Amino acid sequence: KNHRVSVAAVEGIIQSHAGLSEWRRQLRFVNKLRACRTALMNYMAIESSASRNKIKRDCGSVYMWLYRHDREWFHAHLPPSVPRCDRPKR
Repeated sequence: KNHRVSVAAVEGIIQSHAGLSEWRRQLRFVNKLRACRTALMNYMAIESSASRNKIKRDCGSVYMWLYRHDREWFHAHLPPSVPRCDRPKR
């Protein structure tokens, strides 16, 4: 906006350089990854006794994004699941 260049023109220049689009996509992924990890860790610091279901209910989008894109880290940092024998009967 400051230089009066349209977004389409900038996107055209970026697309014309080999690898720049892939680099931008990777950068966005890493930024989203860091933001989701930070959000989950901050929530778990505040709600230290939260169960997996409570985390899923309160932080649904972060929970699902990390589950889909960073499953190994996600499971390593979640609280342990409740054993089936200790779960309430329905």
